[in-house]
Amino acid sequence: MKADHYCIICGKWIGNHSTGETDKGTASYYSIIKRKYCDTCNLWKRKQDNRFNAAEHRRRKKKLNKLKDERLQLYAEENDLLRKYIMELRELSHNS
Repeated sequence: MKADHYCIICGKWIGNHSTGETDKGTASYYSIIKRKYCDTCNLWKRKQDNRFNAAEHRRRKKKLNKLKDERLQLYAEENDLLRKYIMELRELSHNS
């Protein structure tokens, strides 16, 4: 029937939005039409999404840390050059 909704992953019947019937009793039209997965697949899908999101977070964090390290290295080099320049200026002012 066209009003029946099935799990996208395993094909298990989720419910019928016309009658409000579900595998667990009755539910509202909107709660039935918004469900894409059965309870088993929903748990699995959430874990998969969490793993993916955590991996992406680690990848972005690693990239940002690498950029930070590069900037710190550049700042350290710039500070060394400025320190040497200031020392040269001081020597020049003492010698004149």
